[in-house]
Amino acid sequence: MVLTVKEFDLLATLIRNRNVALTRCYLYETVWGEEYLGETRTLDSHIQRLRKKLGWSEQIQTVFRIGYRLCVPGTRTETEGAMRFFTKLFLCTVFVLTAALAAAEYFTVSASLNNAVEHQVESGLQQHQLVKYAIQSGVLNASRTGSVDERALTDIAGQAADAMSVNLSLAQSGESALYSNLADGLSAAAGTDGGIGYQILERTAGSGVHSDWLVMTSTFQQSGYALELTTARSMSAVFTEAELLRQRCQWIFLGPRWPAHCSSCCSPGCLPGPSSAWSVPAGRLPGAITVPGFRCAPGMRSAT
Repeated sequence: MVLTVKEFDLLATLIRNRNVALTRCYLYETVWGEEYLGETRTLDSHIQRLRKKLGWSEQIQTVFRIGYRLCVPGTRTETEGAMRFFTKLFLCTVFVLTAALAAAEYFTVSASLNNAVEHQVESGLQQHQLVKYAIQSGVLNASRTGSVDERALTDIAGQAADAMSVNLSLAQSGESALYSNLADGLSAAAGTDGGIGYQILERTAGSGVHSDWLVMTSTFQQSGYALELTTARSMSAVFTEAELLRQRCQWIFLGPRWPAHCSSCCSPGCLPGPSSAWSVPAGRLPGAITVPGFRCAPGMRSAT
């Protein structure tokens, strides 16, 4: 089989642009280097000879009203390869940008949540101190008019709870509560040396509704009584916001499985929580929102 120069050039042009429909004008001007006027049959005759010499009657296809195409199954042109490369590059760029935005949102909102928890703790400490002072003042006033008994302590605690709209419990140390409007199970270990012990706890009601509470406890001596005061305030709004953050970010991290217990806390006060729960280690505030899935160790702040 012998090809002429023009046949070879025509075949080379078709091979370089395999699987691409080429116009008669492009083929003629590329191979013959002349302007295509549309009246010559030179190109068509060369195509017919190529088909016959190479036995490529099916491979060299006529494209209606356009020109010719060399069909080579299983191969792709440089243009197709470049398009695939840039498509992959575009998809990778989108993925990286999405992951970066999700990570930025995660750390930004996480820091905001940590600040919100720290603010709640500081507000809770102030509230606990105000309740403590109110009870101490009530006991002192009662002692001026007569003896102070358990009934008087109960009345004083109830008046403080109503006046300040606070959830509290007042008990003699080591004994049952004299007054309490707290939900069952809400308690924290008292701080040492006059400090206020606190803990973030989760409570599940009988209906299955979860709620989060910041519980604070302190002990003090007043009029011959060793008293233990516990106050609680809701933290559900803070952890609900954290749960919304987890739902927005979870998909980008391929749906992680949160641990079912606290891996960084050995305290007996560490309570397991559901996989959707987030916790803040109270004893290490301020700090980042840490591993979700548990309610962590108690902390202690100075009462002064």
